[in-house]
Amino acid sequence: KCTLSDGATGTVDLSPLFGSPLEVTAHAGGEKYVVDACNAVASTCSNCGSGNGPCAGCQGTRGIGGFPPTIHVLSTSPLTMNFTYSSGYKGRTFNVVFKYDPNGNGKLMFTKEDPPLHYQLEVDSNCVSPPGCSGGGGVSGGPNLSNVFGGLFIALFFIGVIAYIVIGIIVNYKVKGARGVEMIPNWSFWKDMPFLLKDGFLFTLTYPCKKCGLCEGGYNKV
Repeated sequence: KCTLSDGATGTVDLSPLFGSPLEVTAHAGGEKYVVDACNAVASTCSNCGSGNGPCAGCQGTRGIGGFPPTIHVLSTSPLTMNFTYSSGYKGRTFNVVFKYDPNGNGKLMFTKEDPPLHYQLEVDSNCVSPPGCSGGGGVSGGPNLSNVFGGLFIALFFIGVIAYIVIGIIVNYKVKGARGVEMIPNWSFWKDMPFLLKDGFLFTLTYPCKKCGLCEGGYNKV
């Protein structure tokens, strides 16, 4: 079941996450877990238990639950849904939490086994929200634009700073004949910067006090 209501704002389509089954190997015991909320994984495992359809997930070759799942919306901000697949091999049950995360990688994570034969897994992705995302094979629908623009801004800022320093030094050396620290662009300004900051800090602290008449003297020039 890949398309469902989130219980509040619209329909969630998880199918872009499952172009192929999601897999993870748990550190505890080295078990390999396979989950596909959209398509059966019967070719990978068997013994899903009676009363259920094809396997929706496996622990090694052991089915840990079949269709249909029981679905609960745990939270709407961020959207978090729990899919419970029960009656797996020898009573196995697994819960897969699908959580909206704009920076999620859409990969399956093993959380814990608690209680015994009850397995907790999680998938964080921007697909877990209307209108969903595009893609497949466990990707989260492309890069986050805010991260792209933020990284571009930081890169351009540092490039600008380096260009400012290098070009300023060359101009001061070649044109003005400056030497030593005097070659640094606007050296007198940067030399006075700590004192200017101190003045501004003291003014910010004392100005409200002076305006309200709560202190004497107010701001004194340093």
